[in-house]
Amino acid sequence: MQVDGESWVVDIEEDAVLVNGEPVSVDLTRSGIPELYSVLLDGSSHEVLVSSDVSGCDVTVDGQVLRAEVQDEPTRTLMKGRGPVDAAGGDLQVTAPISGLVVSVAVADGDTVEAGQTLVVLEAMKMENDITAPRAGVVGQVAVADGDRVEINHVMLVLLEESAPDG
Repeated sequence: MQVDGESWVVDIEEDAVLVNGEPVSVDLTRSGIPELYSVLLDGSSHEVLVSSDVSGCDVTVDGQVLRAEVQDEPTRTLMKGRGPVDAAGGDLQVTAPISGLVVSVAVADGDTVEAGQTLVVLEAMKMENDITAPRAGVVGQVAVADGDRVEINHVMLVLLEESAPDG
């Protein structure tokens, strides 16, 4: 789980809750409306309001709003495997990290992109995943279109060096 950009691994087991491998004492009770909870965390009581959307949820704790993005273990493992890319130049194939459906292609041949910019939105297991530019560059060739089905490692586009000449 990521909360306001900080990562936490939360394991919920039958008889324990672990946060980053450390056990925590927590008791959760719904308080009337579905989005409001009373949470007893390590002896401290908190009212928590949760409002969800497709990319995560906003959690309001004691008047402070935190943005949380929750990933299941397979997704977390997949994303961890997509570590940083070396900034070395040359062509870079951007491949599908998972099999799925191309929801949208956000770039076209010749577009200049920044590192972290969304290139393609891929849907897998009813979740939308932004496939982002691993480095700055120029889109050299888009090989997918909205509605295409792709398998894992399918080349979706080629990213050229930012200073690549036209031609």
